Amino acid sequence: MPARPVTSTATHRPELDTFRAAAVLLVIWEHWLPSSWVPFDTGGLGVTGFFVLSGLLITGILRRARSAAGAGRWQVLSPFYVRRALRILPAYYLVVGISWVLRLSFVREHLPWFALHGANLLFFRQLSWGEGTGHLWSLAVEEQFYLVWPLLVLLVPVPHFRTLLGLLAVLGPLVRWALLYATGTSFALILPPACLDLFAIGGLLGLVLEQVSWPAVRWTGVGVALLVAYLFLEKLGGAGRLILGPTLQAGAAAGLLAAALSTTAPRARRLLTWPAFVFLGRISYGVYLYHLMLPVLLYRVLHRVGTSLAGGAYYQALMDWGKSGWQVLPMLAILVAVAAFSWRFVERPVRELGRRWQYPVKNQKPASTR
Repeated sequence: MPARPVTSTATHRPELDTFRAAAVLLVIWEHWLPSSWVPFDTGGLGVTGFFVLSGLLITGILRRARSAAGAGRWQVLSPFYVRRALRILPAYYLVVGISWVLRLSFVREHLPWFALHGANLLFFRQLSWGEGTGHLWSLAVEEQFYLVWPLLVLLVPVPHFRTLLGLLAVLGPLVRWALLYATGTSFALILPPACLDLFAIGGLLGLVLEQVSWPAVRWTGVGVALLVAYLFLEKLGGAGRLILGPTLQAGAAAGLLAAALSTTAPRARRLLTWPAFVFLGRISYGVYLYHLMLPVLLYRVLHRVGTSLAGGAYYQALMDWGKSGWQVLPMLAILVAVAAFSWRFVERPVRELGRRWQYPVKNQKPASTR
C-alpha cells in the first residue's frame, strides 16, 4: 500500500500514546533494574523521545494557531499557557507535595526550586540528583521549553522558521561541547540550551511529514540506522557520546515516530493501537512522575519490615530482593494503578477546564477570539 501523507494536525492519534508508552518504559528500565540488566542509556533515549514528541506536537499546535490568528497572533499565548498549565501543574505539584511529606531531602531543603520548575538548575548547581527526584529535571526543561518556544514560533517569519529549526538541530552538539568545556561536568547537559536541538528535531519532523510521504519502511530504516550509530558511539565511550549522542537519539526517535505515524501495515497498526499500550501512553505522564517514588517507598518498607522480623535476621534477604530486579512486576502494577488514579481524579478533570480557552480558528476574526 502507498504511504499516506502525515500532518502534525493529528495530535490525539493512538500511535502517539504507544510512542509515549515505549518512552516511559525505557526510562523505568534504566531506573528500576540493576545496571547489569541495562545494555545502554535507555532512560536517556526515553526522555529524548519525549522531547522530540513535544517538539513535534507543540510546534504543530502553535503554527496552526498562528496561521488561524493572522494579525492577532499574540492571542495564541493565552490559550497555550493556560492549557499547558492545566495539563502539567496539578499532578506535578501533587508529586512535589508528596515528596515533601516523605521528607525527601532535596525537596525539603530546596522547595522553591521545585515549585518554580528549576529542578534541573538545582541539580546542576548541587552536582547531585537527590533522592527520588532526579527525574524532575526533564519536566523542568519541558516547562522552560514552553516558556521560550511559543515566542520563537510567533516571532520568526514563517519562511525562516524551517531554517531556524535546522540550525538548532545542527548546532546542538556544538552547544553541548561548549557547555561541557565551560563547566567541566556532565550535569551541564540538563540545562535548557543542551536540549534545544532535541525539541527542534521534533519540530522539524512535523514540517517534513507535511511534505514528504515516505513509506514506513524507509522511516524505520532511518530510525534504526541512527539508533545503531548511537549504540556504536555509546560503546566507544568518551565525550563523543555526551556531545553527539543526544542528537543521534533524537534522530532515531524521530525516524521511528514517523514510521509509526506513516505505517499502513495491518499488523503494525494493530500493535501500535493495542489498547494496553494506548492506555499506558495516556497515563504516561503520571507513570513518569511517580516512578521514582516507588523504589524509595519500597526500600523504606523493606527496611522497617526487615529490622522487625526475627531481630533483623531477614533484613539482608529483603533488601537484596528489593534490588534484584524481580521486584519490578509488582511495582509496575502498583505504579500503573497509581498513575491511572491520578489521571482519573487529578489530571483529567483539571485538563477538561482547558477547553474553555480555545485557540484561534480559521475564518474567525482575531478580535472575537478568546
